[in-house]
Amino acid sequence: MLLSVDGQYGEWGAWSNCTELCSGGTQLRMRTCDNPAPAYGGADCPGPANKTRSCNEHPCPVDGQYGEWGAWSNCTELCSGGTQLRMRTCDNPAPAYGGADCPGPANKTRSCNEHSCPG
Repeated sequence: MLLSVDGQYGEWGAWSNCTELCSGGTQLRMRTCDNPAPAYGGADCPGPANKTRSCNEHPCPVDGQYGEWGAWSNCTELCSGGTQLRMRTCDNPAPAYGGADCPGPANKTRSCNEHSCPG
C-alpha cells in the first residue's frame, strides 16, 4: 500500500512587472505546488498559490494646459499707434508632479489705434 503525500509549495517566483507606471498598479508573484506535489490522495498545498501587492503609487505627471485667452486690454495710445495685450493662465490644468509647463506664450500683443493724431 502506498502512503499519501501531502503537497508543499516550492519557492515564490519573482514579482511581475507593475501593471501601471504611476497612480497605483499591481504586481503578482506565484509559487507551484510541486515540492512535493500531492500524491496518492494526499492533501493539496496549504495557503495561496499567489500574492499581490500595490506598486507605483506615486501620482502621474500632469502636463500644463492653458485656459482661455482673456480679453484684449485697452490700447496704450489714443492715436499714432499703441499696443494691446491679452493673457491666459497655465491652470487648465496647472503642471503637477513633474509634468511639462504649458506650451507656447502666456500673452499676445497687437497694434492698435494706428491712425494719425489730429492736428
